[in-house]
Amino acid sequence: MTYKKVQFIAYCIHTGPKTIGLKQQYLGIAPTSADIAERIKLVRKAIEVARTNSNTKQSDDETLKIFMMPEFFFRGKEGAYALELITGIQRKSRTWLEWLKGGFLSDLSRLTGYSQPRVEEIGLIGLLQNLVKDQQWKNWIFVFGSIIGSSVETDITDREEVYNLVLVQKGGFGDTPRVGSTFAKVVMKEHVSGMDFIKTSESGGGALLERVFHPLTVNQQQLVKHLKDLLALTEEQLRAAPISFTESEIALWRTSEKARLNDCLTPNSSPQFLPHFLFGLRSGDAYFSALFPLIEKFLKAKLGNVKAQELLLSIRRSEEQQKEYDGSSVFEIDGIRFGLEVCLDHGVRRLKNSKNLPTIDIQLVPSCGAQINEDAIVAKTNGYGYIFHCDGYADYDANWLGYNSGAKRVRMHTKIT
Repeated sequence: MTYKKVQFIAYCIHTGPKTIGLKQQYLGIAPTSADIAERIKLVRKAIEVARTNSNTKQSDDETLKIFMMPEFFFRGKEGAYALELITGIQRKSRTWLEWLKGGFLSDLSRLTGYSQPRVEEIGLIGLLQNLVKDQQWKNWIFVFGSIIGSSVETDITDREEVYNLVLVQKGGFGDTPRVGSTFAKVVMKEHVSGMDFIKTSESGGGALLERVFHPLTVNQQQLVKHLKDLLALTEEQLRAAPISFTESEIALWRTSEKARLNDCLTPNSSPQFLPHFLFGLRSGDAYFSALFPLIEKFLKAKLGNVKAQELLLSIRRSEEQQKEYDGSSVFEIDGIRFGLEVCLDHGVRRLKNSKNLPTIDIQLVPSCGAQINEDAIVAKTNGYGYIFHCDGYADYDANWLGYNSGAKRVRMHTKIT
């Protein structure tokens, strides 16, 4: 499908926790299946209102409609849904990487045979796909806010592995098995901010900020293992071949960089700190400017140049998706290249700091409490490039709902009305 125009539609609804006195509480109902069912009803109503609005180009096949919801729309009373309810795959004790390896989304073929499908049968993602499969949605792309999921068990018993996922779905694909998932993309948020989860001191129940962490990629896990090996070496071993640190490098390691690396890798640090550390290496953060050359020299000595570069390049990696559901933030639908950053990922320039970033036609930013960062805009400037932002922060005192939501044509830097 070739489109000549695009129409942006934001669903502005508050998605942050509720404050009760000095405590905060996630909004939702029990059980989780009922919470998801009620939210699906809200989505159905919202997209229908958008479709039938007099300002919507309903029958115009040359206009792409992009409907976006804010971050945290799907999270429930406990702050996160079990991953089984999101995917519709009833298997326990799975991490993100295991789910990805096994096929992340519900098999859309299970939509057939259910007159009124339930979340236990096809998962939350299947329910969302079921909403927009009909032909009336063929010129629509839906950015379904974000879904907060958690693994049932991990090998770190005192922490909870969480996933802040955004489903991007092209509509109008019909009932043909697997076609819906062909037009589905999943982007996973990398960075946990202080607003993402309720702190222990303010908790009225549910997932706690101090306990949650985002998973690392396989290469990141391998890199961390090698960095721990580096910390275990004596100065004599660092001086010796093949590592061959110079005396000035030994002095730098002894006085500051060993402690810096240890602080970044220590198990007692905040669960969110390790991904931030790896991102800092990837983006060339000045804080790690002295540490990175030492890490590079050690890895090349231990693994050889090729393998070392593979690991180091994985720190600053490409964001182009290789699978529909691999979590990376650059993907194509109908020949249009999108880049999507969730809230803080946009603030720290996830796309801008990525490796070999291709031309981005439309940049999408679902958030809760963020605003468009001018320095993080990567949508093309030599044509019709756009950035579209839908925010879930509400300031009721100022009568603001959606707060910083908006869209811009990047070349002209004018607000779209």
